[in-house]
Amino acid sequence: MEQFNLNIVNKLDFKLSTPEEIGHELGYRLKQQRINKRLTQQELADRTGLDVGTIKNLENKGQCTLLTLIKIAIVLDCISDLTNLFQLKINSIAEMEKAQNLRKSKIKKRVR
Repeated sequence: MEQFNLNIVNKLDFKLSTPEEIGHELGYRLKQQRINKRLTQQELADRTGLDVGTIKNLENKGQCTLLTLIKIAIVLDCISDLTNLFQLKINSIAEMEKAQNLRKSKIKKRVR
């Protein structure tokens, strides 16, 4: 059966939303992905090693830990969606050089 990316249909403007609204939207999207993969909440819980209550809490309230979200994203084959999360956005060569220098200085401090 062909799978569709339902995120196209559910476009909540995160910039104008509260953290609670974003959590609810992500929980809803997760539920749609789970249903699209033809998994029950219990099956998803079993595959992630999580309690079914954790899955229900995320789908209904939009609340979970980051580790829980990662486990679920892996099982639902959505882990690549997290690739750009908190990625440093570079707008110029100067910004890129500054980011590289900052990274190098942090590495040197750890080595000492």
